Amino acid sequence: MPSNRYNKYVKVVCGFILAIIVIKPVIPLFAGKVDINELMVVNENKLNDMEINSFKGNFDIKQNEIIIKNYKKNLERQISEYANTTIKDYLVIAEATINEDRNSKDFGKVISLYLTLVPKNKDTITPSYENINKVDNINPIEEVKIEIKKTNEGIKNKNEENDQYNDAVKLKIQNTLIEKIASVFFIPDEKIYINFNGG
Repeated sequence: MPSNRYNKYVKVVCGFILAIIVIKPVIPLFAGKVDINELMVVNENKLNDMEINSFKGNFDIKQNEIIIKNYKKNLERQISEYANTTIKDYLVIAEATINEDRNSKDFGKVISLYLTLVPKNKDTITPSYENINKVDNINPIEEVKIEIKKTNEGIKNKNEENDQYNDAVKLKIQNTLIEKIASVFFIPDEKIYINFNGG
């Protein structure tokens, strides 16, 4: 450090350098070399770009969320429609879980697929032109005879047989549905889960 004697000279030189640094950007304005309107437009554009970039980040996030949501919804709809054409006695509802990590190589792939099968009500007639025309061709009801057995053992055996039959049918439906959906939608078998709801 210089001695006290030179301190005032150092301060003057530093102040002079600081003044030049501050005044240098303003000198072209006084010389008439810079158009003030152009300078304002350039600075306004820079501010607009900064604002757009801040909105762009938020917009990209929202846009990705909407794209993923629509992709998942369309995938579930397509799987449900395909399964409903494959299985006639059940209404199939699909719910998929997909990889939503954009940085992952598996982005968009199905993590798991849950299918809920609800038995269709056979008493319900879907309104259609064909059903309306069939009303005129009603056949007479045939006489039905019902035998009532007094033993509960026969009923119990029949119920067990029905349960075994229903389980076998459900297993066949499950295996068929898994095989077809896995091959059409390229989802591994082990990622497809089926639940029979009320039947």
